[in-house]
Amino acid sequence: MVKRSTATAFTLPRLAWYDLILASLELHWFIYLLNDALSCFTRLRTAWYASKCTWLTSALVLLWMACRSNQLTAQINRQCIAKDMDYALVCNSGVVEIGNMTFLLFSVAICFFSVLTIMAFDKYVWKSKQTIDCRSLLLSAPAKYILDFEHWVYDNVFYVDRATALMTGIISIVWRDKFYLLDIKKWRILVISRPTLAASAPRRFHFAVPIYE
Repeated sequence: MVKRSTATAFTLPRLAWYDLILASLELHWFIYLLNDALSCFTRLRTAWYASKCTWLTSALVLLWMACRSNQLTAQINRQCIAKDMDYALVCNSGVVEIGNMTFLLFSVAICFFSVLTIMAFDKYVWKSKQTIDCRSLLLSAPAKYILDFEHWVYDNVFYVDRATALMTGIISIVWRDKFYLLDIKKWRILVISRPTLAASAPRRFHFAVPIYE
């Protein structure tokens, strides 16, 4: 709002370029939600298309926000009610609309369009190579298909470092050659023996959590 002489008026300043970029990134959480939900269907292709559709969504939203004009919906209708004539008046000066359902639905449509488009390109055009399939019920579907296990397999056993395990919802504690795993996704506790590795095994496997079937 700006003051012009004795009156106050609404004004619509144009957003700065960095504000547009930050706003376009706010839909990433919904893309992550879609990727998580669809990972049980896309399976091994998830790692290849997930990040691409995220950035495509941001680019489309940024272009849309830069091209569309700012609109303001407001109603000025001053109404006052006397709660106590000698004490106070309760006044309602008007209504200013914050947010827009049409814009919200259009943003959601952009997310679905980006995900489905990149999935189709990945399947029929790029034909990405399949990654290593970790057949484990311990990891969630997104973690199982997005994590790169190329350098985390030793003696036919998959491993994951403890920091990554924590990010996937597994809290690990080592005590007396045993791993105590708290799976916060399913609220269960697993106890597994710490594997005996050869001295020639890479150092990272000695501290990693084994992922058994």
